Amino acid sequence: MVAGVGERVSRLPTPTGFAVAIAVPPFELQTAEVYRAWDDADGPEGPIMPASSLPPDLRGYVPLRNDLYPAAVAVRPELDEWRSELATRWGRNVALTGSGPSLFSFFVDIDEAESALLDLPLGLRATHAAVPSPQGWKELPE
Repeated sequence: MVAGVGERVSRLPTPTGFAVAIAVPPFELQTAEVYRAWDDADGPEGPIMPASSLPPDLRGYVPLRNDLYPAAVAVRPELDEWRSELATRWGRNVALTGSGPSLFSFFVDIDEAESALLDLPLGLRATHAAVPSPQGWKELPE
């Protein structure tokens, strides 16, 4: 679990029972620029992902949010359009990874996450489905 401005990192037990689908919009975001926008906006809070949208193993860590989201959208407003489009297509909440621009959502299993990646708007730079592992994530055999 990462807290503060990234300086507090706590080890958590490896969560199970879910997968994520990750989609990378067709632009880059520079981490320093996003943090500068966050500072300029006096440290806004990002949208909270409701507990009902989280896999059971993660529900004890609410509120789950990425406070860099408003700053990332300030730098690249189209990021919010991509997030909204994915949320509509996937029928669930979509969140930002780190300072972006990668977006992700939780799914029941790897098959559901991979299926979600079949219904995406054109133009994404990359997509990936993954499951948790003790080291963060790992590639599944094809």
